[in-house]
Amino acid sequence: MANTIALFVLDTTSGQPAQGVRFVLQRHAVDGHWETVADGFTARDGLAREALGGVELADGEYRLIYDTHSYFLSRNMTSIYRQIRVDFIAMDHRRYVLPLLMGPYSYTTYLGS
Repeated sequence: MANTIALFVLDTTSGQPAQGVRFVLQRHAVDGHWETVADGFTARDGLAREALGGVELADGEYRLIYDTHSYFLSRNMTSIYRQIRVDFIAMDHRRYVLPLLMGPYSYTTYLGS
């Protein structure tokens, strides 16, 4: 069984799923550079099924980069974060559910189930 990933983004200013947040999932390669595994936008429900569907993660280091600046700008809001980066390690052949709860001045993430 391989590692898999799902992500969800919630806009805490509205309490609603964050639609249209651009993200990039990258893997740290053996030669030291970061290679893109998937990229896309969150859907209306804040999920990224389309871009991450079928993506299997080998054990290793990964990072998710969210373009929060563009998201908040499109809603006529400012944010102190241009992007949010979440670094994590995939291992143990599990499903990684990584929710992001974000606002213009704070964010949090956790390992969900």
